[in-house]
This record gives sequence, structure tokens and C-alpha cells, in this order.
Amino acid sequence: MTAIAGVVGARADSATLVQQLLDGQRGYGSLKTNIAALDGATFGISPRAPSNGPSVAVGAHLLVVADLRLSNRDDLIGRAAVGLPTESDTQLLLAVWAKAEEDCLDWIAGDFALAVFDSRTRRLTLARDPSGQLPLHYAQVGEALAFASMPTGLRPFLRRLALDRTALAMHLCDLRDDDPRSHFEGLCRVLPGEAARFESPSIHRRIYWNPPTAWDDPLRNVDLVEGYRDALDTAVQGSLGDSARPVATHLSSGYDSSAITATAARLVAAPNEIIAFTSAPMVAAPVPERMWRIADESEIAAQTAAALGVRHVVVRDSPPIADVLRRLSSLCQEPLLNIPNRAWLLQIRREAAAAGADCLLWGGCGNVSLNAGGLYVLADWIRRSSWLTWARQARLAAARPDTRWRGVLYNSFRPWIPTPVSDMLRRRYMGAGPSDGVTFLRPEWSAKAFGAAAPPPSHANSYEERIHAIRNDNVGVFRKGGLAGEGVDERDPLADRRLVEFSLRIPPEHLYWDGVPRPLARAALADRLPRQVIDLKLRGLQSADWAMRFTQAEAITLLEEISASPTAHELLDVDRMRHAIDRWPTEQWNRPAPHFTYRVALMSALAAGMFALVHEQAPATPAGTA
Repeated sequence: MTAIAGVVGARADSATLVQQLLDGQRGYGSLKTNIAALDGATFGISPRAPSNGPSVAVGAHLLVVADLRLSNRDDLIGRAAVGLPTESDTQLLLAVWAKAEEDCLDWIAGDFALAVFDSRTRRLTLARDPSGQLPLHYAQVGEALAFASMPTGLRPFLRRLALDRTALAMHLCDLRDDDPRSHFEGLCRVLPGEAARFESPSIHRRIYWNPPTAWDDPLRNVDLVEGYRDALDTAVQGSLGDSARPVATHLSSGYDSSAITATAARLVAAPNEIIAFTSAPMVAAPVPERMWRIADESEIAAQTAAALGVRHVVVRDSPPIADVLRRLSSLCQEPLLNIPNRAWLLQIRREAAAAGADCLLWGGCGNVSLNAGGLYVLADWIRRSSWLTWARQARLAAARPDTRWRGVLYNSFRPWIPTPVSDMLRRRYMGAGPSDGVTFLRPEWSAKAFGAAAPPPSHANSYEERIHAIRNDNVGVFRKGGLAGEGVDERDPLADRRLVEFSLRIPPEHLYWDGVPRPLARAALADRLPRQVIDLKLRGLQSADWAMRFTQAEAITLLEEISASPTAHELLDVDRMRHAIDRWPTEQWNRPAPHFTYRVALMSALAAGMFALVHEQAPATPAGTA
């Protein structure tokens, strides 16, 4: 992992400016930098491992820099006809770009954020991998454009970083999908699966990743079980890469983390070189029975770890929420979501680093890739007008003890239910929902957020919905922040491009059939997971003890702290937040109403306020440095 930066079209000393862009990202790279120029473009890189870190690659007419970890080097070497497999990943990228230009983005498997300048066309291309595992940002001033891995790198180019209050308001309303704007004025992000071309003075953006799906091109006449296993083995092997030993994994009771840990144990020579970390409540946490959730997954995870022969560590401690917000707001440069989970993940990274691991495998993308499946698949039978199939599958789904007819009908017809009706149903049967407007924004800013948002995309089927979800889980800044903070690189094998594209072509009857969720995953994982994991009917509820880890007194203190932020004071309804804190839940805090009001809305508002406070207090760039 590295920090990259560059500038095209600058009239001043470009090398000095690029060095300043890298200096602004020192925590994500190192003291070592490499800077190269080609006909009006200057690129730089600061590798995290200075002894053997990558450099800027220069060709006859190409200048290339990348934050890059390739998973299919042999395939790319063959495509580029390169005879030296020991070349760096960046040199290999230069070779394939010279061969196919932007089309080579369809060849690459791995995590990347790259920049390529072609002196013949005067074109700068910025691109990220399909799931956005690594970040990339850019800003334009006149005919000049600068890019950097992280937003703070662009402060010397813009001379200052000012918060974009509308973007912050949209974030709190969950309206950031497909929005290239960052949370800073004049600063944009390259979206996952996107290529942004700069031909001064214009920028052209396109989504290059448009994979085939089972809707039009299903996998037929192939052994899907073996295909699943091969995709999983290939992805985990690619994620292990050059990681040190021991390797850390996240292990819960679910399919995603269990499959990754089990597969890693098969691929690593000595399974005891894997340390599986499980987050668990520090106290008993009440979970409503109708949720069909389990609060403490440590016992099931321990059985899995024992069966696999890997070391197992249960993590019941976590840093104070206020400390997490301050630290990650600075390191990740993005307002946090799902704050209690960020806290235990931070603790796992710390313990993994203390154990000597530099890599943490986790399965954040699994529910929309290899292990997708659920009641929502029923809607696809209706879209196909396969009413007899839908009727049978709906009846068998409703026969499950954990499923009701109203859930079956809602999931089946959700694509055609108007949003106000859907919100009403969510409030009536769930207590609240992510689209019902539960925020602590002031009304005028809520109106601005919805007024600035693009219309929600319409999806023709559940596969398109999954592609949209993969592309809009912006994990890059959080992964980069975790590496900068604890020196542990979080890698998600279930976001591997090859695995994702295989999973998107799995026919719907292998995702939900005869009342059985994920039948293909159940069959494929039978060779590596204990039966109790495969047959488990309860899902884990992570951070079920959130109301005990973040107390009413801490919430009051944090609210007073962020009230010093002009941005937070303008955006947030502080009086309503204080009134909510006065009614802090002391029992049954995992019921829908307190969950959405406190764990989701209130914590998100506090996180946005802390993000604003941290970056308002950041030092301004001295005059003349740009």
C-alpha cells in the first residue's frame, strides 16, 4: 500500500508541488518518494515499504503511477507478452496499458487506484478497481488537475480544504450513491469501477465495469459447486499474496468469514499461522426473538477455529467510541458509518498487529457476491413472469419458522412498491427503516440534501442491485486509514473481481430455492465448514451491546464537543439530539425504534459532527506552497 499523487497542466514547479502532495499523505506512505515527469505531467509515489517500494513507470509516451496489488500477474504477463515476470506491478501495468490502453482495465484482477498520462493524446486517465478497495481523489483548477490517494494530499493544490456541507447532509440522508463529490469543496473522488479521463479543460467519466449476469448469461452445464470452490480458493490465495505470517482473519458465525478462514487454513502450510479474531459482547445483550439473531458468536466461531486448527482470539474490549470517532475521522477522511463495528474492528487490527500480522482477511462483500441469496430473489421470478415458480417458492419460503407471509410478499413486490408506501410498511412492521428520514439534520439541510441528490437508479433485476451495492460500498478510505493507523492491511477476498463476476452469473435457483437460502453455498462449503455453521438458522448481530459500550454520559460529552464546530452547529439539530440523549435506552435497545434512532441516526450525526470538527481544526496550507 502506498500514497500516490500527480499533477497535469500546472504552470509552477510541478515536482515541488507533487512532493507537497505526497508530504500531505505522509502517514499513508513513508519518507521515501519517487517522482517522474513526462511532457507536462508529473507523478509521484511514496511506498509504505521504502526498501523495495514501487516507483513511477515511464514509457515512450506513457507515465504511470498506481496504488496497486495485482492478483493475476501471470495472466497479465501473457497478455502483454512481457518476458520478465519479476517486473514490478507498476511496470507490468505500463506494459498492458501500452498494449490495450483503457481496455486493459477489464483484464486486471486485484486492488488498484491508478493514473496514466499519454503524451500523444495529452490525456490523463484515473481509475479504480470495481469494488473500490483503494481510494483516489482529484481536483481541477483552471486547466490544471491534481490527484492524490487521500483528500488531504490535495490541500497544497487547492490551498485549503473546505468542508462541503451539502455533501455531508446527503451523507446523513444516505444519498451518496454514484456521487463523485467528496466531502470537501472542489474535490472529487473516482468512483469504484470508474475511469475518469482529463483532456484539458474537460473531464469525462464512465463506468467501465459492466459485468454479465445470470439475468442474460447464466452459468449452465457447469459444475457450480466446483466453480464456487475454485473461485473462493483463487480469491483467498490472491489476497494472501505476499502477506507476512501469521495471517489474521475475522471469524464470526456466518458463511463469509468462516469460508475465508477455512480456505486460508487449507492454503497456508501451517494452519496455526492463522489467527482468527471474533468480536463478542462484553455483557449479555438483549436481542428480540423475532429478529432471529445471535448476539454472541464466539462459541460457534471457537468450534469452527478448533475444527480448522487455527488459533482463535475472542475480542470483547474496544476503544471508547469518542476516541474511535476522533482517530478515524482524521485517518479515513470520511464520516463514519456503523460506528460500534468500527470500534471492535479497530481493536482487532491492534491485536493483530501486536501478534505480528500485517494482513487481515475479512468478508465485507460476501452478501452481495459469492454468498448472495435471500427472499429478494423471489422478485426475479415475477420479473420473468414465472408466476407458477414464484407461487411455489413463495409458499415454501413462508413455511419457514423464521419467515412470515408479509415478508415474502414485501420482498417479492418491493421493486414496484412506491417509496412512501414502502416507508410506511417499514415503520409499521420494523419500527423504522433506512429510508424513512430518521436523521438529526435541521429541516432546511434535509431539504437541500434531497434536492441535490440524483434520482435513485432503477434496476431491472436483483443482479443489477447487487452490482450497484458493490460499487457503492466505498471501503477504500477506511482500508487506507486502517493501514495508516495500525499497519494492518484489510483485504476482502469476496470482493475479488473474478469471484464477483462468477457469483453474478449464478442462476437464481441457486441463491434461494424451496425455502433454503443460498443452497449453492451450503453445498460448496460442506467440504470445509462444520455442519453447525452451515445449518445455523440465526444470523449474528454484531455489537449487540452497543448501548453499554457507548453510554449516555459519553454521548452528552461528545455532543458538547462537536457543538464547537461551525459546520456541525449549522447542519445538526443539537436540541433534538440532546432531547434524544435524555431518553437514552436502558433496555431492549436492539428493538427497531431505538436501533435506528440511536445506533444509526444519532451516532451517524455525532460522527459527522466529529468529522467536521477534526477537519475544521486541521492546519491550513501556508500561502505560496501551491
